[in-house]
Amino acid sequence: MTMSCAEAREHLPELALGISGGAEQSEVLAHVSHCSRCQAALDEHTELADLFPHLAPEVEPSQGFDR
Repeated sequence: MTMSCAEAREHLPELALGISGGAEQSEVLAHVSHCSRCQAALDEHTELADLFPHLAPEVEPSQGFDR
C-alpha cells in the first residue's frame, strides 16, 4: 500500500527527530523520495530539530558525576 501525503506528514516530526523506526519509517522514506512537497516539509522539520540542542543552556555536571 502506498502512503498518502497526509499519512506521511503525520510521521515527519518523528523521522526528523530520529525516533521513528521499522516499517513506518521505511514507508515514509519511500514516500518522501518521490514527493517533493513532503521532502520539503521533512527538511523544515529537520532544520527545527537540529536547533533543539542549542536551546538548552550549557551547565556543568554536578560534582561526582562521571563523564
